[in-house]
Amino acid sequence: MLFKKNFLVFVVAAVLSTVSAIPVQSRSVADVARAVGGATTKIDARAPRRGDSGSRSRGRRNEIEARIPRHGDSGRSRSRGRRDEIEARTPRHGDSGRSHSRGRRDEIEARTPRHGDSGGSRSRGRRAEVEARAPRHGDSGRSRSRGRRDEIEARSPRHGDSGRSRSRGRRGEIEARTPRHGDSGGSRSRGRRAEVEARAPRHGDSGGSRSRGRRAELEARAPRHGDSGGSRSRGRRAEVEARAPRHGDSGRSRSRGRRDEIEARAPRHGDSGRSRSRGRRGEIEARAPRHGDSGRSRSRGRRDEIEARSPRHGDSGRSRSRGRRGEIEARTPRHGDSGGSRSRGRRAEVEARAPRHGDSGRSRSRGRRAEIEARTPRHGDSGRSRSRGRRAEIEARTPRHGDSGGSRSRGRRAEIEARAPRHGDSGRSRSRGRRAMIEARAPRHGDSGRSRSRGRRAEIEVRTPRHGDSGGSRSRGRRAEIEARAPRHGDSGRSRSRGRRGEIEARAPRRGDSGRSRSRGRRGEIEARAPRRGDSGRSGSRGRRDAIKARAPRRGDSGRSRSRGRRSDFEARSPRHGSHSHSRRAVGASI
Repeated sequence: MLFKKNFLVFVVAAVLSTVSAIPVQSRSVADVARAVGGATTKIDARAPRRGDSGSRSRGRRNEIEARIPRHGDSGRSRSRGRRDEIEARTPRHGDSGRSHSRGRRDEIEARTPRHGDSGGSRSRGRRAEVEARAPRHGDSGRSRSRGRRDEIEARSPRHGDSGRSRSRGRRGEIEARTPRHGDSGGSRSRGRRAEVEARAPRHGDSGGSRSRGRRAELEARAPRHGDSGGSRSRGRRAEVEARAPRHGDSGRSRSRGRRDEIEARAPRHGDSGRSRSRGRRGEIEARAPRHGDSGRSRSRGRRDEIEARSPRHGDSGRSRSRGRRGEIEARTPRHGDSGGSRSRGRRAEVEARAPRHGDSGRSRSRGRRAEIEARTPRHGDSGRSRSRGRRAEIEARTPRHGDSGGSRSRGRRAEIEARAPRHGDSGRSRSRGRRAMIEARAPRHGDSGRSRSRGRRAEIEVRTPRHGDSGGSRSRGRRAEIEARAPRHGDSGRSRSRGRRGEIEARAPRRGDSGRSRSRGRRGEIEARAPRRGDSGRSGSRGRRDAIKARAPRRGDSGRSRSRGRRSDFEARSPRHGSHSHSRRAVGASI
């Protein structure tokens, strides 16, 4: 009985509420409308009209399926929907204002600005933001697409693009981005997953093109002749597989992905700007700047940053590799590359890095694992080349004749297996790995600067300075820092290898070494150190356990050679004829 009563009350209440919700026509309202001045009309507020300068539509679902601004739209057009905001957006000729589309899902499937687009067009969706974005000739403004998932599948600016084009998606941002001749502005693509698969700016690109995705950002990025602007690709996974700027690239080209950022990056002749690739996993597999590189070339991956990096003749800028995973497998700057190319990986940063003749700038590769396997600067390298990986940073680093700059490789595990600067090396060459930093480092004729390798365990097994070494050569590794390091005649710069494990197995400076040569490892620092004829620096060894068993400096040793290890510092130290240096015994030394 109680249930029936309650149910009846509920039904009555529902009927009353429904009846009250029905709109009823009122004469007073109609009279007021006539008094104001005319009949009421229904207006669609979303309909875009000619001459609208600030039209904003902020819907949540299926906001704009197709929005096509015509010729003469000069204001800002922003569409900030959440789902399926813009399926197709195609600005025509003469669009000068900023067009922002900031949807979250499926924002822009196709966006293709035509000739004469001068304003900034931004698309900031999260899922499948921009599948195809191709600005044509004369695009001078900023075009930004900042989606999170599948932002830009294809972006190809044509001839005359002068403004900045940025695509910042998170997943699949840019599959193909190919700026043509005359691109002068900055084009940035900052996606997180598969941002840029192919990005190849052509002749005359002067602006900055940046692609900063996290996963598979740039598979191929190859700026051609005359690229002067900055092209940055900063993805996290597979950011740049191939990036090859050609002749005349003067601007910044940066690719900073986290996973597989740059597989191949090869700037050609005349590249003068900065080319940076900063991925975390597999950032740069191949990066080869050619002759004339004067800017900074940095690759900063975390894992497998640089497998091969070989700058050629005339490289004068900084080349840094700082990726996290597989950043640079091969980086080879060619003739005329003047810009900076950076790849910053942490694991296996640089497997092979070999700057050629005329390299004057800094080349740094700062990965953590297997940073540089082979780094071989050639004749004329004057700048700094740094590779700072943590695991297996540099397996082989061999600067050739005329290297004057500083080449640093700072990995933690197996940083430098072989590093051998040749004749005329005057700059700094540093390799600072933690594990197995330098297995072989042999600077040749004319080495005058400081060569340091600072490992903690088994730092230097063999260190033999040769003819003409005038600078300080220090080896401060933690584990097996330097297996072999042999500077030749005429090396004048600093060569430092600061690894923790297995830094330098052998380091042998030749005749004429006048600077400081220090090896400060903790375990098994220096097994044998034999400076040759003409060594002018001091040789002091301050170890804690088994410091000096035998030390054999040759004729003419005048400088300092210090090895400060903690465990089995020197197994052999014995002074020879003509050594007027300071020979100090630390612990358990026998001369």
